[in-house]
Amino acid sequence: MDHAGAPKNPGRGLTTLHFDSWEMGAQNWSADFAAAFEKSRGYPPLRFLPALTGRVVDSVEVTERFLWDLRQAAQELVIENHVGRLRGLAAKRGLAFSSEPYDLNPCSNMEMGAVADVPMCEFWSKGFGFSTEFSCIEAASTAHTTGKAVVAAEAFTAAPGEDWRQHPASMKAQGDWALCAGINRCHSDLGQSAGNQFFFMADSWRKDVRQTNIGFVTGSFRHHHTDHESRQQPRHSAWNCSRACRHDRIRSLHCFI
Repeated sequence: MDHAGAPKNPGRGLTTLHFDSWEMGAQNWSADFAAAFEKSRGYPPLRFLPALTGRVVDSVEVTERFLWDLRQAAQELVIENHVGRLRGLAAKRGLAFSSEPYDLNPCSNMEMGAVADVPMCEFWSKGFGFSTEFSCIEAASTAHTTGKAVVAAEAFTAAPGEDWRQHPASMKAQGDWALCAGINRCHSDLGQSAGNQFFFMADSWRKDVRQTNIGFVTGSFRHHHTDHESRQQPRHSAWNCSRACRHDRIRSLHCFI
């Protein structure tokens, strides 16, 4: 990012730093967490740690208050030192910041998502993966309550076995649902390494992130990389509501930290 610098032509080229879904478990402890907890909450947490095993310390009320403080402290530290830090680094270089703030993180999804310029979600091709529709409702709610115009989605993701059996006609009903849920931007290209681990995605949108183009569009190719083969499917444009959507521009750097 330091080498590339800020975008020379705003709205074109690299415009966005993206943080993908958490998927690392709900960590709530670190080497300096106890000190950070005491600083923010005014008391040391060590005496109350048996509460993490389901035991009552002093009373049910006191135990519940400690657990609330613990969750709030973990959330504040993640937002300040992780997504907040990433957004600051992006802004310093003239980039927007998008985030998928869910999947076992130690935060409220909506509080974490509110940090992003573009809150994101995901939905998988119906019948070919996980049920993540909840993230779409959360992203739309986050955007609505924080005044964000764009709700973006990792769209039509599929698990092994999909093998490009989907096509625009079979995907339309689910796409209509996504639009009705409040999503108004979907990424296009995606790459997968062996084991179905995503490592790259790219958006095909020319407009600035503050503007809204409603529609779905794929890029020049969509790629699945497996252990033994690489599959490519020619471009399809469905629900395409804007001429700008038809211009392919790699716009987002998706980082997995």
